[in-house]
Amino acid sequence: MTKPMTSPKTLNDLMQNESSQNEALMNATLKKYASVFETLSSESLHSKLAPLFDENVFFKDPFNQVIGKPEVLKIFEHMFGTLDSPQFKVKHMALAQETGYLHWTFNFSLPNQTKEQTIEGLSQVRFTPLGLIEQHIDYWDSTEHVYSKIPLLGWIIRQIAKRLAAC
Repeated sequence: MTKPMTSPKTLNDLMQNESSQNEALMNATLKKYASVFETLSSESLHSKLAPLFDENVFFKDPFNQVIGKPEVLKIFEHMFGTLDSPQFKVKHMALAQETGYLHWTFNFSLPNQTKEQTIEGLSQVRFTPLGLIEQHIDYWDSTEHVYSKIPLLGWIIRQIAKRLAAC
């Protein structure tokens, strides 16, 4: 018995298959990144977070802008060294081609204070073709969460906001 002939795959079929595989890789990486973020500790920085980054990863938040895996890890080491009980909780995530988005809350306490602080933000994460993170940019309101809590500066910021407000 002879096998029925199958038509050779077209270039379009091959490209769609590759695109589907690439999207699956990016989606899996985004989910893993979110999971690592939610369970992040000073002990897991190098064993779980570092392997997800490209060597030349770009990281930016309202206070930092660095290039390179060692520099990014220093930012997280600083976070664990200066804050009590820092923890991220990912609320939503989305993927669009090679870019992922994580909507999160960040809870922590300042040293010698019992009141928990919360920051809500969004991370834009871009992946390499191999599924490593090549860019992580955080978007959150540093004026609301940091600057406005400094006594004199906070009062000035509130006065400016009142003048700029429509209502």
